[in-house]
Amino acid sequence: MSENINNRSKGSQHGSDEAIQPANKEQRKEEVSWKIFFIWTLVFILIFGAFVCLDLAYEKPLYKETQKFLPDIQDKNSFMDYFMVIIGELGESFGIIATCWIAANILPFSESCFLLISVGACLYINGILKILYHAPRPFFDTPKIEALSCSTSYGNPSGHAMYFSFPFPLVFILLFRSQIKQKKYILPAIFGALTIAICGLALFGRIYLGVHSVDQVIYGCTLGLTLLVYFVFVLYKPLMGYIHMFTRRKCSRNEMIVHLSINLLMVLLVLTTIAVIAYVLNITTHDDPSEWNTAVELKCSKSNLKENSIFVRKALRNIFAPIGIFGCFGGIILYSYYAPTIVDKYLNNNVWVVLGRLGVSLLCMLPFVPLLLIPSSAPFVVLLIFAELLMSFSFTIVLYFLGRLLMVKIKLFTPVKDVEAEIEMSDNKVEASH
Repeated sequence: MSENINNRSKGSQHGSDEAIQPANKEQRKEEVSWKIFFIWTLVFILIFGAFVCLDLAYEKPLYKETQKFLPDIQDKNSFMDYFMVIIGELGESFGIIATCWIAANILPFSESCFLLISVGACLYINGILKILYHAPRPFFDTPKIEALSCSTSYGNPSGHAMYFSFPFPLVFILLFRSQIKQKKYILPAIFGALTIAICGLALFGRIYLGVHSVDQVIYGCTLGLTLLVYFVFVLYKPLMGYIHMFTRRKCSRNEMIVHLSINLLMVLLVLTTIAVIAYVLNITTHDDPSEWNTAVELKCSKSNLKENSIFVRKALRNIFAPIGIFGCFGGIILYSYYAPTIVDKYLNNNVWVVLGRLGVSLLCMLPFVPLLLIPSSAPFVVLLIFAELLMSFSFTIVLYFLGRLLMVKIKLFTPVKDVEAEIEMSDNKVEASH
């Protein structure tokens, strides 16, 4: 009898050991993954820092070569002037809005958040580096180079080059994965071809327009590709795990939105503090040459420029500008995630209902219209953000709701949110039948 009891106790102890072992293995895997994450993060910081230091110490012969050959290129064809300006706009507000639209409409919730974080990191890092480098654009200090597209922020690194080498390829990667799973090949093929064509034209266009030199474009591409590799191979799993941790909490939707909002505000507060510190360091330790202001006044037909402030003010505005767009699309993504019965079932959306929501959304923007009257010489730079972003807000809202209508009518692709909703509904029906 005692032997049977001992055998049972040994068996139960053996079973408990087997149950503990998988948990220990999973814990070890998590510890190893976090160690790998921190190691690769340290390697990334060291490589990134070394690259920045080398660029600061470099004498920039490519910048001087750009000053020599660019005046001859700009005199060749007047049609190219307008064409390159249009292509350049694809890397600014339109490109950002298109990227966020794809995140809000096509990608799953977690990947939508990951894409927005990546876009925000790209634009933020670019703005901070421009303030720290305070490097001129070619038309600032070269009288023969025309300003075919007036940009009054600093020139290095190229924001377009960073954007076209980081968020655009990332959109293609995420879009390719989500659509191939559904055996949809048209949208990834179209977006991939457009990405390659637009990126090549835009990078050449930044040099042609006189707003960037060859070395600034190369530097922007290098930084963008470095960030792409780091985000895809190092940050993807930790960020996705962090997003899933929030979405799978056992709490109400209102509590979830409060948690996400608080964390988002904390991150924005830290990033804003860093940007303000960089801004203060620049205006207190560095004076831009007066020739730069003179060149902007003459070539861009601008007057009443505040000496030694316009370039860093513009760079600071470029840092804060994405916050408004991300806030707008972040609200849309949260809305689409936490209201699936309204947003995700596109086929049940009446056209007039969607247009009604569009009208209400635009009416909500009316109280902010007076902000457009703020002059460009306003002393408080933060006020300019609202005036600059009001049109972006309106455009993103219109684009979002019109995109909904196009998806209902054309049915070019099936959003992942729809597929997940259909699977969940079918699973519920099967459980109910059993």
